[in-house]
Amino acid sequence: MSDARHDALRLCFGALHVVMRPEYRELGHSMQNPGDARAIEDHIDWPATMQLRRKMDGFGIGIAEAMDTAQRFFLGWPAARRLIAETGALNLPNGFCAGAGTDQLTSIDQVRDLVDAVIEQCAYISSHGGIPVILPMPWLCENGATEQEFVDVYGAILEQVRGPVFLHWLGPMFLASLEGYFPGRSFDRIMALDPSKVRGCKLSLLDKAF
Repeated sequence: MSDARHDALRLCFGALHVVMRPEYRELGHSMQNPGDARAIEDHIDWPATMQLRRKMDGFGIGIAEAMDTAQRFFLGWPAARRLIAETGALNLPNGFCAGAGTDQLTSIDQVRDLVDAVIEQCAYISSHGGIPVILPMPWLCENGATEQEFVDVYGAILEQVRGPVFLHWLGPMFLASLEGYFPGRSFDRIMALDPSKVRGCKLSLLDKAF
């Protein structure tokens, strides 16, 4: 009888911040007063930011790029696009994943806007060699989306992305508008929609129940 081992592939990604030039301190930005996204982008030290990613990769850890708590709350999509493109150009041996959201939109009027925006960002990330991480969509909670509506939205996205993708479940302690995200059994149902595409989930709940 064979005792051959079948080890599961385990990927590890580390979320990194951007490096700011020293004069950024003079703007007086803070978590309470984050300032304009363009001003933040103008003060990023891009060579140092990319060197930080090379260093992390040297430890055998992939990069989780353009994610929420590290950058996306205040940085915005234009700078995130550049982060994704420049990180992809590094051809890091351990690869990278990146957040796909809706922050290229100035407003969301209907579900189709939401779906199209996420698909656009997923395609951009994939085109640069990254794995998209579908970021939480506060619009769903703000508009009282039901369990089935959550499943329908994610299903519409997954139908049009090529995969692989990860999901992200962020708790309300990070963003209050995400209270009640993934209602009912929606999370389990979405994870089961297409396992060939949905390869995992990043959980940021800080909740002992999970």
